[in-house]
Amino acid sequence: MTSLDASAAHPSLASMRLGEVAANRQILSLPVLALLIYIFYQRYFSPLSKVPGPFLASFTNLWWLSTVLKEEQHLDCLRLHRGYGPFVRIGPNQVMIADPETFKKIYGAGNNFQKSDFYKPFKAKLKWSLTAETDGHVHSQNRRMVSRPYSMDSIRSLEGFVDQVIEHFLEKMKSLTIRPFDLGEWLALFAIGNITEISFAKSFNYLDKGDADGILALSKVVFASANWVGVVPWVYRIHHLTSDWTGNWLGVTMRSIKFRALAQKKVQEHQLLRDENEDHRSILGNLQDLRRKKPDEFSEYAMTSALTSNIFAGSDTTAIALRAMIYNLLSHPSCLERFLHELKERQMMGEISDPIRFHEAEAWPFLQAIMYESLRLHPPFAAPLPRVVPQGGLVVKDVFLPAGTVVGTNAWAIHRRSEIFGDNVDEFCPERWMDPATKSELQRYFFAFGGGARTCLGRSEHSFPARYERGMS
Repeated sequence: MTSLDASAAHPSLASMRLGEVAANRQILSLPVLALLIYIFYQRYFSPLSKVPGPFLASFTNLWWLSTVLKEEQHLDCLRLHRGYGPFVRIGPNQVMIADPETFKKIYGAGNNFQKSDFYKPFKAKLKWSLTAETDGHVHSQNRRMVSRPYSMDSIRSLEGFVDQVIEHFLEKMKSLTIRPFDLGEWLALFAIGNITEISFAKSFNYLDKGDADGILALSKVVFASANWVGVVPWVYRIHHLTSDWTGNWLGVTMRSIKFRALAQKKVQEHQLLRDENEDHRSILGNLQDLRRKKPDEFSEYAMTSALTSNIFAGSDTTAIALRAMIYNLLSHPSCLERFLHELKERQMMGEISDPIRFHEAEAWPFLQAIMYESLRLHPPFAAPLPRVVPQGGLVVKDVFLPAGTVVGTNAWAIHRRSEIFGDNVDEFCPERWMDPATKSELQRYFFAFGGGARTCLGRSEHSFPARYERGMS
């Protein structure tokens, strides 16, 4: 007898099978129905539903993740703001902001907008980190602790090291002029040589041996990895829980291994040498001095972490700044002509030394304007810097964003707001920084080093590119 005959002979059996099919369909349809309800709610009824943005972004972070993975995030942010306006929803709980007034609320001094989970992969398993610390109170304590070693006065005292690296770099450039070469790569070697020189009183000969230890290549991997993992931080949490068995399969966590190993090696060498004069001629020496004064508050672990950040964050960003300055000058002959003309005038008038001193570079308005304008158009970090809306929420253009909403501004976007920088925001125009009456207002929105209490502590180090530019001319 066939199954059909059996079903015909036993109607109850057929009914049972039909019931099973219907039940299975109901079970399968429940997740689909729940998903549709979730999408419908996020798109039309959630607190962020009134914020414009791409449809997919309203209910999944995967849309923003796909944007980040294309590695054109800075350009995509510009396109989004120009298409949707100063407020763009880029995730179910995330809004990207390029509105001047809201920008000041989020990043202004004294705000209570803490860093989001985006930064946790940057911190990885580190117990001490200024850049990636999400607890504002802990960050403030740590920042106050190390503020003096990173102060402008302390960094200025290291000018001699910078001069040595510049001189060596110029010698290399002269030897390379007989054939084409990649100036960008050499600027990267120059930058990391300078950062290691002022950090450890030793450049590690990057200009001679190149990236032999793979630090520069690793830096690119770490930044790229951290950028996308920060969008989906649960990936890092899984990695954190399973790495003892699966090994390290995220590039971002390599910062805690190779970069830290380099810093740890130099710390140990200093402890063995115990050379007081050498100690006070580098950032490491300044930090060693701090540790001797406050051994219970500033541990060796914290000192090594600070030096790790020097290498990781300082070299790549400095190279970007230098590339931007040189590219913009070479692309704008009139600006280059003015720069060289002023250089000769200042040399004749005795206003600059050879090599130029840091205070002389600071007092040269056009040189400072070139640096500001280059970093305005090409800020080192291409992603929004996300913050969490505190208790009480945030009102933006009559839209209430509840506590817990992640908001952030991309420097590439805020630096191109016409209401701040004028109608020619896409043009290289150093002159916009030359008017003392408006310069201070423009600086309020200068976001290349972050803003408010979380402004990059190493900004003093990044001010040296103005000196590099003069040296390379």
